[in-house]
Amino acid sequence: MRKKLAVFVYATIFILLSCSGTTPSLKLGECPLTIIVKAEDSDFDGYANVYINGKFIGTTDSRSRQLKIPLEPGEYTIQVTAEGYEPWKGTILVLGKGYKQNILANLKKVKKFKGENE
Repeated sequence: MRKKLAVFVYATIFILLSCSGTTPSLKLGECPLTIIVKAEDSDFDGYANVYINGKFIGTTDSRSRQLKIPLEPGEYTIQVTAEGYEPWKGTILVLGKGYKQNILANLKKVKKFKGENE
C-alpha cells in the first residue's frame, strides 16, 4: 500500500501536511482536504468537477480554483474533470483530524486531431 501511495505522490499529487485552523463548514477539530486545480494553458476558466470514489462532490471556485472537502480518515480515489481537458485521477490517504492535506490536479488540454472541429 505504501508503494502504491508513493507512486501517486511522486507522479502527480503532492500532499502538504500541517495543522491549521478550521473552516466554518467543518466540525471543530477537523481539517479539510483541499483540491487545487491548475491547467497547462490560460484558457482554463477555473471550474472543474470533483468526484470522490465515483460520487460527484462539487465544483471548484473559478477564482481560487479550489474545493475544500471534510473527509474521514481512509483511502480515496479523486477524479477531477473540466470541459476540454483530460480527466485527472489520483489516490490519497487521508490521515485524519489535525492534518490539512492538499492535492494539486494538473489538467491537460484534450488533444485535437487534424480535421476535428474546434
